Amino acid sequence: MARKSLGISTADSPPVTTDDLILIKGIGSILAKRLHKAGIYSYNQLAVLSPDALAEKVSGLSAKQITRRSEEHTSEL
Repeated sequence: MARKSLGISTADSPPVTTDDLILIKGIGSILAKRLHKAGIYSYNQLAVLSPDALAEKVSGLSAKQITRRSEEHTSEL
């Protein structure tokens, strides 16, 4: 698991340790930046969100897109 230490967290900064979300198939640098802007920095934060909740937090994503991507990548396993 790739983690990066960012120092002490404040209300306006990310948590002390973040995951490299780009390691997830289907997440590139642009989507990772959008996830960070929405306050999502870790695999756990991403995993607990439903497609609807994720779509609400991240601009430009729909629950349908998220579900489709998830199903495509899950079927490859």
